[in-house]
Amino acid sequence: MNGFSVAQGFAAMTTHGDVGRIYLGIVLGVLMHFVWEILVRAVRTGQKPVFGPVWLIGARIAIALIVAVVSFTGIYKQVEAAEPAIRFFLAATQGFAIDALTSPVVPATTA
Repeated sequence: MNGFSVAQGFAAMTTHGDVGRIYLGIVLGVLMHFVWEILVRAVRTGQKPVFGPVWLIGARIAIALIVAVVSFTGIYKQVEAAEPAIRFFLAATQGFAIDALTSPVVPATTA
């Protein structure tokens, strides 16, 4: 079983010049899921959307971004042969999924 090294993943992304594009994809995925969760909760309850305190929003997004970037470096070797648009889409879906995993730990709202 092969392990992965975060340093090797970042080095591979840097070599291909994908760091900015992948980080942007992850950020967009995290933000899409965050807003989606708020809107779904508002539609289900029939109330207007309620965002939590700024520190809670910042903590959740920071945790999701760190975990998503680290996990994407682990799969980068398998997707580096793909086109840049595909890698961007994979980064966005990775951010969306990681925020979905983060949401039970750090909820979007306090209500």
